[in-house]
Formats: sequence, structure tokens, C-alpha cells
Amino acid sequence: DEDFLAIYAPICGQDGATYGNDCYARNAGVKQWSRGGCNCIDESKIYDEPCYEIAAPVCGCDGITYDNDCYAINAGITYWIEGDLIQLIFKLYMTWSKFNRLFFSQLL
Repeated sequence: DEDFLAIYAPICGQDGATYGNDCYARNAGVKQWSRGGCNCIDESKIYDEPCYEIAAPVCGCDGITYDNDCYAINAGITYWIEGDLIQLIFKLYMTWSKFNRLFFSQLL
């Protein structure tokens, strides 16, 4: 078994299950997957409608950062979180680094 990476990069396994990243999928025995969670994109809801030009980035379940929720909705994205993907990864990294520093300083 591989150690799990703490980076959330959802994928849809050939078994129809959504995994947090490819490491989780491989450990579950999944050999093929696609980017984004299962049921991440509803193709019946893909539109070419105009969107407002307000910078309020969202990270779609497909791992793509959209300028705002309107662009995500037009792409048929079914769920997202607020923020730019790179910013979210950086925030996760900084939180993890702080935890490691605090944890290991207690051991010394």
C-alpha cells in the first residue's frame, strides 16, 4: 500500500466511485480513472450563457479553477468550493507544515 497524499484532487474510478486522489484509487485496486469526481459534470446543464465579470474564483470538482460560480455552472459543474485551486493547495500545505512543526517540536 502507498502512503496517501494529503492533496485533494478528485478522480472518478472505473468502479464509479469518487476518490480523493489517484493514490487512494490505486490503493483500492482501481486501474483506470478520469479527472474529477464521479457525476462531477452534468452535460445536460452545459450552457453558453454570458457570465458576470466578478473575480470570485471557485475550484470545480473537475480540478479546474473558474473565474466565478457562473462559469462553473455554465460548464455543467455540479459542485465546487470557493477559492482558487492553487490558493487552496497552498493553504493546505501551510496548515500541514504548521501542524508538523508543532507536532515534531513536542518530540524534541
